[in-house]
Amino acid sequence: MRIRAIGTLVAAGLGLAGLSLAACQSDQGAFYPETASADRVLEQRALERVPARYEPTGVTVIKQWGAPQPGADTDIVGYDAWIRVEGCKGHVLVRFNRWGDYLTTGDMTECQ
Repeated sequence: MRIRAIGTLVAAGLGLAGLSLAACQSDQGAFYPETASADRVLEQRALERVPARYEPTGVTVIKQWGAPQPGADTDIVGYDAWIRVEGCKGHVLVRFNRWGDYLTTGDMTECQ
């Protein structure tokens, strides 16, 4: 009886894991921190925030580390996406919070 109960719990756990994986695969635009797709999602979201007058040539996403609240362990507190634009010195900076939500855009370019 005990083995059957453990087997049922294991099967239920595997079923839930399968549902979670299916949900991840079904929402291609979702942000899942610390995954390979997270950087691609942030890059795409950052490119969407570049002012229309610029032609982006590259994106670099950097993690911001810190304590989410005083006394907390160090963790990712946000992301900076530095976008290079054609014909300009400098970058357009797009910032996101730790969940990948847009915060702000800064234009630090010098164009000729």
